[in-house]
This record gives sequence, C-alpha cells and structure tokens, in this order.
Amino acid sequence: IVLLFFCIYGVRTFLGEPEREEFCGKEYGGYYGSTYPVKEGYMQNCTFNPETQTKSESCYREGGFTQPIYHNLTGCEISVKCNMCEKNYNDVLKEYSKKVFIIAIIAGIIAIAVGAILFNVEAVGSGIMIGGFAFFTYGTIRYWEHIPDVGRFTLLGISLAVLIYIGIWLNKNMAFSWKLLKKDKKKIGKKKK
Repeated sequence: IVLLFFCIYGVRTFLGEPEREEFCGKEYGGYYGSTYPVKEGYMQNCTFNPETQTKSESCYREGGFTQPIYHNLTGCEISVKCNMCEKNYNDVLKEYSKKVFIIAIIAGIIAIAVGAILFNVEAVGSGIMIGGFAFFTYGTIRYWEHIPDVGRFTLLGISLAVLIYIGIWLNKNMAFSWKLLKKDKKKIGKKKK
C-alpha cells in the first residue's frame, strides 16, 4: 500500500495533475447561467431564437456547453456563448492519464521484477510485487476509457499471461524453499541428537 501511494504521489508531484478550475474557473458547476434580478415582467413575451438553437447544437457537437446571454431589461435569452473549457480540460486530462499509464506500466513491471528477485525475503518481495501490480492497475484504470477495445483486449491478455507466469514461478520457488527449509530442520534435528 505504501509503495502504491508513493508511486501515485510521486507522479502527481513531478507531473502535476491538471485541475478543472484551471480551465473552467472556481465557479464552474457544469453549467454557467447568467444571474439577473428577478423583476415583474422578466422573461415574459420572450420569443424563440432559431439562431440560438443552431449555435447550441454546433457547440455541443464540438464538445462544449452553452452559456446563455440574457437581455438586461427583459431577461430573455438573446444569444448563447460556446464554452469549451470542459473539452479543453478533458483533452489535457486524457494526455496526463496517458503519461500516468505509461509510467505505471514501466514502474509496475520494474517493481514486480524487483519483488521476484527479493522473493527470498518473502514479506518484502511479495509486498513489492503486490505494490507494483497495484500501481500498474491504477495507471490502467486512469486511462482505461481512452484505450480502444483492441488495446484493452491486448493489455488484459498480456496481464493474464504475466500473472499466470508469476503464479507458476512463485509456486515452483515456494515449493523449492519449503524443501530446503525441511532439509535444514532435519539437519538441525540430527545435530541436536
């Protein structure tokens, strides 16, 4: 667990995760609406503006959201402004998640290899292997929605093959370690007699 959090916060420290506020401002809540004082007669006799609907549809197709612009006196919607902050944020976040994914794969594989080398010290080796696999999983989950189905299938196939290989390797080494331990116990028992 400590290795996992060490890796996660190491990436955040050196890469700097993008924040939504940097793109959309602090008041962002998914929709910007103009505020105006509610007076008698506000928003009455407003007419439908087809240009506004066209702008809105175009904005949504491009990945933005619309901010209505209201008339100061009547409160009627006279136009819309297309805000692309969410799309810009998502584009930057996707690139960041891709970097985290690549770092997590490399660091996860290194941690699993180091854990396998140190497996004779079981608590340390297995802990490092589990931490490496957890970081690998964390990076994959962050980028998962952006990976095409072929990439997901390939990644899962490789992961499955590696896990099966590690399981077989650990099983053989643990069986070998148990045999050595039993021989050592027999030698110690003979020496005491």
